Amino acid sequence: MTFKMKGATAATNTKVYLQPTADGAAPGSRHFEYVTADTAATCAASGYITKATAGHEEAYDMLQVGDLIWIYTVGSIDDSITVSADKAAGITDISLHVVLVKSATVINLSDDMLAFTVTGQSS
Repeated sequence: MTFKMKGATAATNTKVYLQPTADGAAPGSRHFEYVTADTAATCAASGYITKATAGHEEAYDMLQVGDLIWIYTVGSIDDSITVSADKAAGITDISLHVVLVKSATVINLSDDMLAFTVTGQSS
C-alpha cells in the first residue's frame, strides 16, 4: 500500500509517499520506502512524523520501533504523476533511517545511517 501524506514543512507542503518494501517475520525487519522533497536531516528531526499532523496518521500507524526507512529525496513532487515518475525525474539523495522511538504521539527516526565516516590505520 502506497499513500501520500503532506510534507512536514511549509517549504515542502506537497505530497510525500510512504510504502512498505519488505515485511519480515522478525521485529525490526520491516523496510519502507519514503519519497519526499525534504532532506534527510529534516526527516530525522524529532516530531517530523506525528499522530496529530493531518496526513501523518497512516505513517504513525504503520511504523514500529526497529523499522528501516529508505528515504529518497527528490527535487520536487508532482501530484499529477506517479511516485515512480517523481523518482525518475531525479533523486538528489538517499538515506537510511531506523525508527528509534514511537511515543503516544511522535515517531523519531535515527540520523542517516549512510552518512558515516570511515577511518583506518595506515600500514
